[in-house]
Amino acid sequence: SRINTASGLQSRIAGLLLDFPEQKEVKVTPALFSRIILNRNTQHYRHALEIARMLLLNYHPDVSRGNNDVLAILFDMNLLWERFVYKTLQRRLPQRTEGIHVSAQNSMEFWKPDGGHSSHMRPDICLQLNDGTNLVLDTKWKIMDDKRPHDHDLRQMYVYHTYFDAKRVAMVYPGSGQGISGRYTEPEGRTKTCSLLPIDIEDSMDSWQERIVNAVEDWIG
Repeated sequence: SRINTASGLQSRIAGLLLDFPEQKEVKVTPALFSRIILNRNTQHYRHALEIARMLLLNYHPDVSRGNNDVLAILFDMNLLWERFVYKTLQRRLPQRTEGIHVSAQNSMEFWKPDGGHSSHMRPDICLQLNDGTNLVLDTKWKIMDDKRPHDHDLRQMYVYHTYFDAKRVAMVYPGSGQGISGRYTEPEGRTKTCSLLPIDIEDSMDSWQERIVNAVEDWIG
């Protein structure tokens, strides 16, 4: 209740506090947790106590070996990066570029077997301009050595070109320096443009989002 900033939650917090009996304040130390004895009736509180110990004693996970076991929380950075870039563009890009539509995970059937489940093609982010032009962004949370994407990434973006009738495609990834563009050359002699858009990581969330929008806006032209 002391750190809450949402007025709508204050009454709910007060109601929850009434469900707990009054307790004296205690000084939290490692010795406090060592005195807790778990039995058959309290064993299911073990994980909650481990989390409380880590938070209250200001422990943190470390790659080196330590004296205490801690809980590790893993995040799928590819998914987080995709959603972060998408939400940033969805909220900010239409304010800067009139008539643009930003959508995510547009699905199109890619392969259908005689029996069983079909395979679908789902680009990370699709941009549609007011003149009907389609653009596709593929987000990757990876380090790009010498700005040379892997062949399977290039093939994936080429398929986006074809299946979503995209005028241009680009890979958006965390990195420094200027973006570069390359071209696919088809047997008929036609070319398709594929770009790499590195995005510097900023300490400020607002600056980071602004950098993402600027990079995509410059790429759109």
